[in-house]
This record gives sequence, C-alpha cells and structure tokens, in this order.
Amino acid sequence: MKKAIGISLLCLVALLVVLPGCTAAAPGHIVIARTETSPEIVYVETGAAGGGVTDHGALTGLGDDDHAQYLRTDGTRALSGAWDMGSQNLTNVNIDGGTIDGVTITSPAINGTISTSGLTMPAFTLGGTMDANSQALINVLYLDLGTESAAGTFDATLTAANAGTAWLIRSSDSIDVHRVRLGLSGGVDTAVWAWVNSTHTGIVLSGALDANSNLINNVTDPSGAQDAATKNYVDDNDVDATRECWFPVTRADDMNQTLAIPGGHINAAGERAWMPFHIPHDFISITEAVVLINPLASATHRFDITSTYAADGEAYNTHSEADNDKDVVCVSVQLEEIDVSGVLSSLAAGDYGGVKLCGDAVNTPNALVIGLRIKYE
Repeated sequence: MKKAIGISLLCLVALLVVLPGCTAAAPGHIVIARTETSPEIVYVETGAAGGGVTDHGALTGLGDDDHAQYLRTDGTRALSGAWDMGSQNLTNVNIDGGTIDGVTITSPAINGTISTSGLTMPAFTLGGTMDANSQALINVLYLDLGTESAAGTFDATLTAANAGTAWLIRSSDSIDVHRVRLGLSGGVDTAVWAWVNSTHTGIVLSGALDANSNLINNVTDPSGAQDAATKNYVDDNDVDATRECWFPVTRADDMNQTLAIPGGHINAAGERAWMPFHIPHDFISITEAVVLINPLASATHRFDITSTYAADGEAYNTHSEADNDKDVVCVSVQLEEIDVSGVLSSLAAGDYGGVKLCGDAVNTPNALVIGLRIKYE
C-alpha cells in the first residue's frame, strides 16, 4: 500500500512539474490525507513556494467586461429587470426621464419638465418663481395670498391702448361648460370690471356710488323715507321736484279785503298782519318764500318783517329772525311778492311758527297783506 501511494505521489509531482502547454517547469507541492480505502488530495499549490501575484491591481485583464451580471460604473449596462432597493435610500440621484412608480421623494430639487398626468405632489415650498408656461392650474381648493407683512397680488398684463381682456373668473356647470362671471379689461389708464350673470348680496358701500351716466335697472319701489324713488313711483304718485304750501293771514290789526281777496290792511306805522305756518314732514330745503300783497297805492312801501318758529318740544322762539326796513316799489292794485326767505334760514321739516309784517314810519305802506307761500324741495 505504501508503494502504491508513492507511485501516485510521483505521478502527481510529475504532473505539477511539467504541465501541458507550459514552456517551463512549475514547481509546487501537494497535501495528501490518508483514508481507510484510498489517499485523497486535499490541497494543491502550483508555482514556487511562497510566490505568485499578491497585488490585485497587478492582475492582467482587469478592464475586461467578463461579468455581465454586474452593473458598470460608467452606466453603459442597462438593467434587464426591476431593481429592488430593499427599503434602502437612493441618494444623489439625477433623474433625467422615465417613470417613478410608488416612490416618495423627500426634499427634491426638480429641474426640467414633469409630463406625467398622475403626479401627486406633497406640500412643498417654492424657492423661486413658478412659470406655468401658459398652462392651466385646475382643481385649486383655495388661494392664500400674502402674509401679515406683505400683500398678495394678482398681476395681469394690460395694453397701453386700453384694450383687451387681462383675466377672467369663470364657473362651470355639470357638463363642464365654462361661463364668465367677472372680467378685467381695459388698460394701464382705465381698468374695467365686468360682472356677467352674477347676483350680489349684502354689499355695503363706504363711499359715493357713481353710475357714470348709466342706468340702474330693476329697482323696487321705495317703502322707507330714505329709499331711492323709481320712475314708476314718481309717475304713479305725481311727485314733483318741488312742492308748495300756502298760509293765509289769520290775524291783523285791520282785517279787510279787496273784492273777494281778504287780508290784513296795513295803512299806518305799527299796523301788523300775521301768517302762522307748519312745515310738512317731506320738507328738505326752501326753494322760495314770499309774502303776497295787494298794494292800494303806487309808491314805495316799507315793511319790518320778523319770524318766530320752532320744532315740537322746543321753545316757541327757538328761531327768531328779522328783516327790517324792507322797501318794495309797487304799482297800485298790482299783486306783488315780497321775498321773506331771509327770515326763514333755519327752517326744518315739522317746524311750527309764523311771519309778521309791520308798517314802518318811513315810506308807510298802504297795502293788503294776503298770505305766505313757501316752495320747497
């Protein structure tokens, strides 16, 4: 048995020393373990003992692409199937195209164009101006513009020629027909807002409303004192721009008459005639206030005119005014109006009072005082 092992050993040594295809002998050694039935070679080393290539970089063929199952660092080999990252992060990635399915991107810096119709973006903060490139922004729940320190704005380009439409607010119905509700047009000099098929409720003005010579339509008839009157209401109620009141002489030192016209005859210094009045509640301001007389002589007639008036609950003489030495040139028996608006300067709706004419010692009148006429708005 030992001889047989030796023979085998010599054969193996011979194989190691001279190998087919080699030009020189290659020394080496083997390790043989003994078993119950036969010897077994457990280790073979060729080359000089302790020799061989020990630096991986010294190997030849390192640049050869001999292993197709590995990705190349230069990116020239494409994946032939899905790549499972095993829940690991993929960092510092520059995605140039294609589809990312079921991936959450944290803190991305997106450059270029996102063309997929199924992209859902989480909340994010812009680092600069977002240009929609003339595309629509749809299904917006609300727009929150501005901050506590900076006002939010909508910008729209208008032409210097004051023409064209800058932007529109539209609504859509159940069949997605878009209808314009509010439009902004005009230009840099004058902007025009146009409401279309819109109903406004609860508008409270904080200044004057200028209709700019345009009609205000579909106004209901007034019911309150401060309601605007419609044309229909004015026509139906025969409302004039002005109204008049007539208050005849009710007392005089010499009540008299000329034919069918009664009045207070003033024909001496100190003679008087009184006309009490009550101002209607629709009174706003005086347009005209005159006392009508019938002069009985062609001459200059001088009167001292006084008034006293007040509202309900006030002292009767709250307002007392006078216009003395009032000269009126008259023609005999030709009716004459004397302006007395100067003694009614504080007149208001609901006032009670009276006007008195008194003959003066100079140019003593000779006339019949008939009554007081007030024209008002």
